[in-house]
Amino acid sequence: MYSKFQNVYKADIISIVKSEKLAILVLCFITLENFNRPRRFRLAENIFGKRIGAKTFGIMQVTSEKVLNDRESILEGSKIVLSLTRAFERKSGKKFEDETDYGLNQFICEVALGYNKDSTYAEEIAQIFELFLNNHASYLNKSKEKPLLNDEEQESIENRLEKTRLLFEDKKISKAEYIRTRRNILKNI
Repeated sequence: MYSKFQNVYKADIISIVKSEKLAILVLCFITLENFNRPRRFRLAENIFGKRIGAKTFGIMQVTSEKVLNDRESILEGSKIVLSLTRAFERKSGKKFEDETDYGLNQFICEVALGYNKDSTYAEEIAQIFELFLNNHASYLNKSKEKPLLNDEEQESIENRLEKTRLLFEDKKISKAEYIRTRRNILKNI
């Protein structure tokens, strides 16, 4: 999924956030939101929109008075992530681009909590970011090391996450089991 989203939307994201590292963070939001709200549900929201009381639209589930397609929501969502990042930079006196390890994780969790108040959501964004950053360090020109996972391994993880989501949607597993399974998949990377 990440590669697909990156190929289609990265230029749009970079045009707003102006940073490779921040673009990876936005791609994390896109990936997680896509798992939480698959395309078929977003299409239904776009068709029925206001009649069903939808208030968030597109792949990034942006709050809007009008229906947004995936690209429009990514443009708006990128602005929101950028704004949340800059606000936390002002509050903390630190720069997102300069943070590493624990400081970076804390930064990401704060931004994610600004986007979605759920602490589990924030933890998942941080875990996905770590996965993406480790596998795409060359984008940041910080490391020439081999990624922790190759494309096949990353796709396997994405498929396991997708299967877990489908089991939950089909009510074959509880919400608690769904969250626990997703955490275990991401922690074992």
